[in-house]
Amino acid sequence: MEGFAHYPATREHKDKVFKDLFGSRENRQNAVDLYNALGGGPVNDPAELEILTVDNAVYMGRRNDVSFVVGDELVLWEHQSTYSPNLPLRGLGYFAQLLGKLAGRDPSGLYGPTAVSLPTPRFAVFYAGERERPEREIMRLSDLFAHGPGDVEVIATVYNINEGCNLSIMEACEALDGYSKLMALVREYSASNGIDEAVDMAVRWCIDHGVLADYLQDRRSEVCAMIIDEYEDARQMQLLYNSVELQRKKGFEEGRQEGIKEGRREGRREGRREGIKEGRRETLAVLVAEGLLDAAIAAERLGVDESEITSAVTPLNNN
Repeated sequence: MEGFAHYPATREHKDKVFKDLFGSRENRQNAVDLYNALGGGPVNDPAELEILTVDNAVYMGRRNDVSFVVGDELVLWEHQSTYSPNLPLRGLGYFAQLLGKLAGRDPSGLYGPTAVSLPTPRFAVFYAGERERPEREIMRLSDLFAHGPGDVEVIATVYNINEGCNLSIMEACEALDGYSKLMALVREYSASNGIDEAVDMAVRWCIDHGVLADYLQDRRSEVCAMIIDEYEDARQMQLLYNSVELQRKKGFEEGRQEGIKEGRREGRREGRREGIKEGRRETLAVLVAEGLLDAAIAAERLGVDESEITSAVTPLNNN
């Protein structure tokens, strides 16, 4: 078998293949096809898309995948290989950056006397992970709020692009269909091969079968390095998540055990207090029964209602 090429993961390849395919100026036709497939437009001329540069939107140290203005809409697209319910929150961070920059183009500015004209935001996420998810789902920022809907809302429409899902969109956008196949092959081959070999095998298969063939032939080394880098990022994030989750579980168990111990200690203290109180009650009841102490005074000393003393005295008198 022909040897596999080595494509070292490096921070020079910080962009994703998805971003390269749909967010670069030279590939604007792919973005047009996908935009139209999602029900936008119709847009016929790729020049109608104003691709926003990568430094427009940064949230929590990460740049958004694809963002552009077309007509009166601001479009934000993200690709995800891991499921997260926090996508609307991330969208909020990105939109704040993007809309703020677009608002700065208005000569009157944010503090002017006239309303700033902004494009309508549209947020779509393309999911290609291993977890079973519906073909399409709506995520809302308000789902994360502690007490229900508030005064801010962000909606993310999540499209499952795994095999067999959203076929009409895949048929209308050849680039998205090819991207889905490429990433699925990488995941399949990586189950029994190193990531370098898996990526090389997936890219070769796609070229041989006419899937993104021109794109992969022209930029093979760069694409392979980007995919490997993505997997390295995902692996590091998973390791971090596992570490945090382990510490959380450890902390929970330690807290539970400490809570049990504290509960036992509190139980013993409460038992001693009740025992002392019960002993005093019986002693005072005897004194009242013998006529040596008034029931009202006994109740006052014990800090209880007088009826509690008399109810304790009754059985003694009957004996």
